[in-house]
Amino acid sequence: IRFMVHKNFEHHFLNNKIHHSQKHEMVYNDLIVSIKCYITKELIAKILSYGHNITIISPQELIEKLNKEIDLIKKNYI
Repeated sequence: IRFMVHKNFEHHFLNNKIHHSQKHEMVYNDLIVSIKCYITKELIAKILSYGHNITIISPQELIEKLNKEIDLIKKNYI
């Protein structure tokens, strides 16, 4: 799983691992974080807790699951 961390939140991922497999690299001044884990409900909840501070790059399966969950969340607030 790869995601880009927005500038104002980089310190969090540099100082706190969200998974023991976490690795990070700078690509064109963006912090890219990679983790190796299964896509679980707990992972989706964790990612959603970061709000707009991260952008998922891959895998597409995770992006689709997040979009489904976001659509369900939006229904509760319309």
